[in-house]
Amino acid sequence: LYPNPASDIVTVECIENATVTVSDINGRIVYTSTAATTTHRIDASLLPKGTCFVRVTTTDGSSVGKLIVR
Repeated sequence: LYPNPASDIVTVECIENATVTVSDINGRIVYTSTAATTTHRIDASLLPKGTCFVRVTTTDGSSVGKLIVR
């Protein structure tokens, strides 16, 4: 998950077909997509400014990272 903090493009490294979900500090889902490649890019201008949480879910489980959007 980089760069962090982000203001332009956020890159999430994951496996193909992983579900990438971004939620705001209140838990509302603000972005969701399925990664087509191992490098998934998100336009940070689509995300609310402040703290967000990025969850990557695969068949093996999930992981969550904190992202600061400027």
